[in-house]
Formats: sequence, structure tokens, C-alpha cells
Amino acid sequence: MPYITVFEIGPDTVDWWIAGSCLYVVAIGAGVALFGRFILRLAIARGIGQLFVAIGLAMFAAALTALTHEYWQLSSVYTGQHYKVVEGIVEDFQPMPYAGPSEECITVTGERFCYSDFNSTAAFHQSTSHGGPVRQGQPVRISHADNAILRLEIRSDQLPSVADRAARADTERATYEADREKLKTQGRQPQELVWRLEGAGRGLLLALHVVFMVLALLWNLDWQLYSEHWLERSPPYSFAAKLAHRLMPLMFFLLSCYFLVRNLMTADYALPDIGMALLIGLPMLGYLLICDRAIRRQQR
Repeated sequence: MPYITVFEIGPDTVDWWIAGSCLYVVAIGAGVALFGRFILRLAIARGIGQLFVAIGLAMFAAALTALTHEYWQLSSVYTGQHYKVVEGIVEDFQPMPYAGPSEECITVTGERFCYSDFNSTAAFHQSTSHGGPVRQGQPVRISHADNAILRLEIRSDQLPSVADRAARADTERATYEADREKLKTQGRQPQELVWRLEGAGRGLLLALHVVFMVLALLWNLDWQLYSEHWLERSPPYSFAAKLAHRLMPLMFFLLSCYFLVRNLMTADYALPDIGMALLIGLPMLGYLLICDRAIRRQQR
């Protein structure tokens, strides 16, 4: 029976969104710097906003460097074929709970591999509870380096279908949510590895995505005006200042669009979530447009 490759390390296996999420700090800082004195009524609001921008950019650079460095190391091992290969039956399979914190672990011909959806790595880390393909008793072939799975192959007759994997993930999630509700009725709080958005949080996140995108759009439509407001002086500006104030809003807009579309495609929003997003987002958008109008009157 042939083996089918279900995972192979590549640029698309890196969690780039972790670095991208740091730009939310940049967005908040930019908003405070541009509109701070209208909101906070503080003379130092601009300085606070610029500090947040600097911190956000530093976080973005650090996260991007760490992700790129890890991917470069593993990719170099893979392309240079400096990895080991084990082939055998999956034994001692220990699935990961839907919300962690323990990892999913398997043993193949005496080699132990552990991974988790909550680990940021370019190597294989999709657990069964989140739609992963690994099962007890499967014949597999694993290419690895220091127990990081660089390529995973499963024998074709033992590979679960996409529908089966999705059904397993749905079952795991339903069980997890039922257990949460049981704990809540008992007056106990579940201990989780990751904070999960519920209720108003889902609507708030959607509203913030839209507001950030509109802010980026306004900034791009009249970036020279916003730059003048930011720098508190009229042109001419240095080439570096003009380049930074053109590239930053453009990058902000492209990333905000990406995260909005990604969120809409991956999140299963219900009608109450949309209602909450409108309730939170419309006043924020209104105030944003009022501040934009005030800046235009002030600068012109």
C-alpha cells in the first residue's frame, strides 16, 4: 500500500498570525496618537500612542524573527536531508484534550513524539481533537529532527477522510463545551490552557476588526494629512519620514483586511454575535469618523 503525505514543512506551516497579531498594539498606539487628545483630553496622549507603536513594532519584529529563525532551522534540516526517518505502527497513542494543557503523544518503533495545537512551531502540531489525522494502530512514516515532525506520511488505507477528521473535531468540541457547562452549573471555573472568546467577546473582536480596517482605510485615503497631524508640523518631510508614514498605514490596512477576512471565514458567528458587534462597533465607528472630521478641520 502506498503512503500519502499529510504534512510537509513549508512556509504555509508557520503560524505567521502570531507576529501579525502584535500589530494590534501598533494599531491601538496609532489610534491613541492620532485621536488621543479628543478621547483622553491629555497633552501626553500622543507620546503614549507613539510609545505603544514602538512597543508593538518591537513585539512584531521579535515574533517575526523567532518564527523565521525556527522555520529556517527546520527547513534547512529538511531540504538538506539531515533528518531521521522512522516507519512503523502508531502505539501508546495519548490524544490531547480539546483545550489542553497536555500534549498529544505517540510512539513509533520506540521513538516518542509529542505535539500540540497550542505550540507555535512550523513542524507538525495538529492534534486529533482539532482535526488531526493520527490514530492508534496506523502505519506511518515520520521524517523528524530532534523529535520535530518535518514530514508525516500515513498508509493510504488507514488515512481518515477529511469528513471523519472534522466529525471527530466536532465531537471533541461538543464534549468540551458540555463539560464546561457542567462545571459552571456546579459553580466551578474550568482550568484551560487558552482563553476562549465567548458571548460579548466574540462580538467585540469582530467590531474591533472592522474598526481597525476603517481606521486604516481613512489613514490611507489621506495619509499626508494624518502625517501632518502626527508630526505636528507642515511639510516638507525627510524621505525616511515620508516612506515610514506611507508604508505603515498601507501595511496596517492590508493586515487588518487579512485578519478580518480570516476571522469571518474561520469563526462560526451566530446572530447574537453580529448584534453585539453592531452594538459595540457602530458607536466606535461614529466616534472615529467624528475624530477624523475634527482632524481635517484642524489641519485645513
